[in-house]
Amino acid sequence: MAYSDLLRDPRWQRKRLEILQRDGFACRCCGSKTETLHVHHGYYARGRKPWEYNNESLWTVCEECHGLSQDLLTDLRRVVGHLTPAELSDLTHGLVHKVGDRIRAEPGQ
Repeated sequence: MAYSDLLRDPRWQRKRLEILQRDGFACRCCGSKTETLHVHHGYYARGRKPWEYNNESLWTVCEECHGLSQDLLTDLRRVVGHLTPAELSDLTHGLVHKVGDRIRAEPGQ
């Protein structure tokens, strides 16, 4: 099944509406309520359906901010790709310590 088909699934539509309502139908980056809004996944896990993510990893963003966040994630992947395993371990440990409660709340963790 194509990803675009999954986004039409009623389970995703319910989850998407829940996130939009939580965020007051406003972009969490710029606050816009007039631009086209998307629900952004902070990360993807292989095999997981769009609606199978913890709400804390989903954010309402406008179309422009969604593009910017995708660009930032691409930049982050590029930087991380240059770290040695030891540097990556140190970085990961620090980040997990900072946001550990949110990570532990994720399904399948």
